[in-house]
Amino acid sequence: MDSFDISKFLNFKKWGSLLKLGLLKGRGEEYMKISHVIRFSALACIAIYTVTWAAESTGATEPAVPVDEVDFVQLFNGKDITGWTGNAKLWTVRDGMLIGRSPGIKHYDFLTTKQTFEDFVLRFQIQLVDSRGNTGVLFRSKRVKNSHEVSGYQADFAPGRHGNLFDEARRRKILAAPKAEVVAKHLNRTDWNDYEIRAEGSRIILSINGVKMVDYVEADKTIPRCGLVALQIHKGGPMEVRFRNIRIKEGRTACPSFAIHVIKPPRPGTEGNTVPSMVWLHDVNGDGHVDLIASHIAWMNKPGFVHPYVAWYPGPDFQGEHIIVDKESFGVNSRVYRFVMFDVDGDGRNDLIGQGYQPHSNFNHWYRCPDDQTQPWRECYDYGCDLKNGHDIRLRDIDGDGRMDLLLMDSWSGKILVKRIPTGEAAQKRWPYHMIAGGDGLTHYMSFYDVNRDGLEDIVIAKEEDGGKGIIWYEHPLRMSQTDTWQRHFVVDANFTKAFARDLDDDGDVDFVGTGEWYSRGDFGWCERTDSGYRFHEFDVQDNNNDIIGGHNCELVDVDGDGDEDLIVGGVDKRDNTQRFRWYEFRRVRGRVLWIEHVLGVTSVSGFKPSHGFYCGEMAYGDMDSDGDQDFAYAGHGGGFLGWFENRTPR
Repeated sequence: MDSFDISKFLNFKKWGSLLKLGLLKGRGEEYMKISHVIRFSALACIAIYTVTWAAESTGATEPAVPVDEVDFVQLFNGKDITGWTGNAKLWTVRDGMLIGRSPGIKHYDFLTTKQTFEDFVLRFQIQLVDSRGNTGVLFRSKRVKNSHEVSGYQADFAPGRHGNLFDEARRRKILAAPKAEVVAKHLNRTDWNDYEIRAEGSRIILSINGVKMVDYVEADKTIPRCGLVALQIHKGGPMEVRFRNIRIKEGRTACPSFAIHVIKPPRPGTEGNTVPSMVWLHDVNGDGHVDLIASHIAWMNKPGFVHPYVAWYPGPDFQGEHIIVDKESFGVNSRVYRFVMFDVDGDGRNDLIGQGYQPHSNFNHWYRCPDDQTQPWRECYDYGCDLKNGHDIRLRDIDGDGRMDLLLMDSWSGKILVKRIPTGEAAQKRWPYHMIAGGDGLTHYMSFYDVNRDGLEDIVIAKEEDGGKGIIWYEHPLRMSQTDTWQRHFVVDANFTKAFARDLDDDGDVDFVGTGEWYSRGDFGWCERTDSGYRFHEFDVQDNNNDIIGGHNCELVDVDGDGDEDLIVGGVDKRDNTQRFRWYEFRRVRGRVLWIEHVLGVTSVSGFKPSHGFYCGEMAYGDMDSDGDQDFAYAGHGGGFLGWFENRTPR
């Protein structure tokens, strides 16, 4: 199995210095030990190059910005307290320093920013004169009404408390504290100290003079992640604290890092060869490791084509291919395009429920998982589908009876069926079904969301340009019977192949996000619900020449672990035949919705020709290597590989 390290494809300017590149590769502790050598060597080379280039090209003589200071902005201008609010009698400015001086006060006092911040890196220099008194810097904080207090996280700076993370005026306790010997070794008690506060999602890191003091993860999801920055003067006796060079960089600063592992590379040659179509993650053989199951289909029945089949690949290395379904075993019509895994017969092992596709779309069987995986999977009854071009199959408890139902969709007619999965002997007969929708024309995927907030899951589909484009949702009836209809609602004229409904801007209504076929001028972005209808916001795709083709499918999943769903989509760059996987980081900053583009992975596509067409195939996600984070399995669908993305983000 080939492995590709994708961290070199990250945007260095956005994600930081060469030192951070080391952190992204999972060698954080090793890099921290030699950080000073790396920092000064790398920065010296980069600064020399940058200054030389600037002088030659523009004649400028200004010094270059150090790499690890790129994108930082000053919070304190060195002249006055513009941008801050507080007691001017206690807070003054002198010689580029922001000074808090107390003659002895009976209550706390704070100088706070006027602006709020969410995710950021805050850096400043601090000095506590004569090591007397108590101070700190609060963040993600707010002023307490009718009080001198400010509540929020506090980075402490006081004798016996240096480097502590304290919860001020809220839980009123120390959340994390460094070891005393670490503080004693690295703290400068008589001069300036460099302090850094890094707040990213639920994670908070405090460092003094380049040494990590605490690394804390907030478990309480009700704690706000956005607020003011506040400088503190503690109540009690006389004291003086000095700050200077206060600067901040907003946004995430540690990009998730992934490595691509190819299980089966693309097959070179004719379009008739098989390509992976769908993936599923499940422990097939019961050994405690996640296995990967994939279907492989042939687009064209040309001479010499490789027959379609379904196989599973045992974890944790996913080496070896074990056939579940193939044409030779079950006949010429055995063509499983999509599938789900579900324990149909109730024996404790997940069976495979297959969905056919043209020209064998009416062949829809389920296959019983054997006790012994050296034995073949047994083909069971054709449960019946009544669709000509099955394209999507999902498991949902759509009728709320506590048991999963099977939903199937026809890509050409737009028909959607729901089948109740029977038990016992009834599973060997034709499964009863209920028609939900039909007649909307070319479509591809379903998604589910309670659009009208009635407590019932509705169905969202997207139609391509052929036959009239648009996003449509079907309203779940209060009952599920043959006479109850799913009311059709047209949402917006968007050329999508897959769409998701979410309240993206947190304003109480429902927005939509998704992708179309990039090569057929499909849309790619989100639709905001406004008072006058829907407003389309196109994603900022870093490709101005339409060299990236693909799209087709996308997934909403929390890539960076911040609790918000991000969007993943794939494509092929026609210029060099590389498959490029992008993820769009979802952020909501001061009422604005942002989708920030990142590279998830890049790999070459051996034997691929752009004329073959490429579609972003199916993905499945879970902890594939049992290391506690989320990985992704991928099936290339229209000419791509079968493989998985290993999450190597430092924890």
